[in-house]
Amino acid sequence: MRRLMRGHSSGQSLILFALALPVLFAILALVIDLGIATAQLRGLQNAADAGVMAGAKIMAESVTQGQGTVVYGSLTNQVVHDRAISLGAPNRVVSLPTFAYATAVQFRDCSPVPGSLGFTAASDAALVAALGGTRLASSSTNVPNNTCSIKVNTQVTFPAYFAVMLGYPELTVGARAAARIAPTAAPTQVTGFWPVTHWSADPDPSCNDEVGSLCTFWDSNAPPGGTFKEVINLSRYSDLFGSPMLQHWRVDYDHRWPGNTGKLNDLPEWVRNGWQGTAIVDEGDVRCQTANLACPNSKFEVYGGNMGNNIASEMNAYINDSARREGIDPVRGAYASINVFFWRYGEQGIVRATDRGTVWGTSVTESPSTLQRIILQKVRRFRFYTSTVSSSSVKGYFVSFYNGGGVPQNGPPSTVANTVVMAAE
Repeated sequence: MRRLMRGHSSGQSLILFALALPVLFAILALVIDLGIATAQLRGLQNAADAGVMAGAKIMAESVTQGQGTVVYGSLTNQVVHDRAISLGAPNRVVSLPTFAYATAVQFRDCSPVPGSLGFTAASDAALVAALGGTRLASSSTNVPNNTCSIKVNTQVTFPAYFAVMLGYPELTVGARAAARIAPTAAPTQVTGFWPVTHWSADPDPSCNDEVGSLCTFWDSNAPPGGTFKEVINLSRYSDLFGSPMLQHWRVDYDHRWPGNTGKLNDLPEWVRNGWQGTAIVDEGDVRCQTANLACPNSKFEVYGGNMGNNIASEMNAYINDSARREGIDPVRGAYASINVFFWRYGEQGIVRATDRGTVWGTSVTESPSTLQRIILQKVRRFRFYTSTVSSSSVKGYFVSFYNGGGVPQNGPPSTVANTVVMAAE
């Protein structure tokens, strides 16, 4: 009797275990597969958020206006795509041959309900098809005109471990994020720029804030001429009078290179790394729009002499730095964008006791040899190519200004100052 009862009990246990197996597999699928999916989703969302901001930032640096339409000068969709996905791999929780990742970067227009202007040519074709869109014709196609925001879609498909028992051989998770390029007021405190400038009274018309505008920042014959090749002294000390003086007016010197004002010391470092002090430039101040030494904008001394080889080599090193290079044009070569300054009036005849002189620049016939300091007038962002930088000439293309710390405003991107903000999808 007892043996029969024990056998009956064992049979019941097997039946119960068999009935419980699907539940156990469901629990394992929930714990293992869903856990992997959740971790992947977290990484994908981080990648989408960071990627969309990085892609939008490079677009915000390249906005120009063409007859009411937002235009991106010399910026291909491939450059934006590469920048957007560059942060994807570091955010992947697991990267195995069996894990298939896909990314699609989408451009959207300026209408109240943003419509699609296409995906980057390098976007994953299957993902684009699933999203119901089309890709741009080629990687060299420029960012579509009238683009105001971009969207990054990313996903991963991986084999299931236990969910396969429930009829799910693989799982797919995805994330997406959007960012908007928003206009802002032009910044008045600027850092990260090259110590080159341009005289806005130069009759050369190509330095206008227009798409494709090529500006000459120095050459042997550029106005105002003389030994001043429009390279400015950003040092902590003043050497106007042959002895050290603290840099004057509203400027914080670059604390990394406080040694001396020699062009073979500080200047190459400023060009190679971008000057990291803070310059004050308020182009809206009425005192800076006329020949007035009361303009509160930063004032810098000028460099003279032969330094073309020294500067050109460091500029090219900056452009080819992988952290700063934005892309490689098949004709013009590698390129990068950086802030540069324009000036209209300067100072001459400075008296040592008062550290004050008279205005230079009220006439285009004034001698450049008497110019001692320049007054910054405005800041703009230009793109420099290795082919436009040499020991005898430095030229750049206007690409506007990115004001990452600006307050977002309504409206389409600006040619002067923009910021980047996360947007509704």
